[in-house]
Amino acid sequence: MNQHKGWHCWLRNPEIAAIVQEALLHFDGERYRLIAWRVMPNHVHVIVEVLDSHPLRTIVKSWKSFTSRQANTRLSRTGPFWEVDYFDRYMRSEGHMLQTVEYVESNPVKAGLVDDPTAWPWSSAKARIGLLTADPVMNHECGPGGPRSAE
Repeated sequence: MNQHKGWHCWLRNPEIAAIVQEALLHFDGERYRLIAWRVMPNHVHVIVEVLDSHPLRTIVKSWKSFTSRQANTRLSRTGPFWEVDYFDRYMRSEGHMLQTVEYVESNPVKAGLVDDPTAWPWSSAKARIGLLTADPVMNHECGPGGPRSAE
């Protein structure tokens, strides 16, 4: 999910980034299974496994609608917050999935924002710290109905 072109990097604001992260987490386990995510200063990467009859386009529309209203209110502004469209990618194998998770979680390091992926506060890398059970990335099915990445 990309912010509207030519506008400020509103997601640099910790309050706005937190709104987006909380929105992603809200329906985890109900409408989708959230596998990995990262909120960057001007875009968001999300890997989800869609559950039941909730199409990805409806899930993304819900995230964008809620977060744009909340962010615009807090920023005392109106107008578009996100780009109209989004890019999705189907995960074709376990290897593709793991490579994509690595990309998503390590992007703040590659962008020079932090030295360690777990230091970025709006990311699944930070959320994985201290997990006592198996890594959720490893417990999924790829193939029809399997995980997709939306950005």
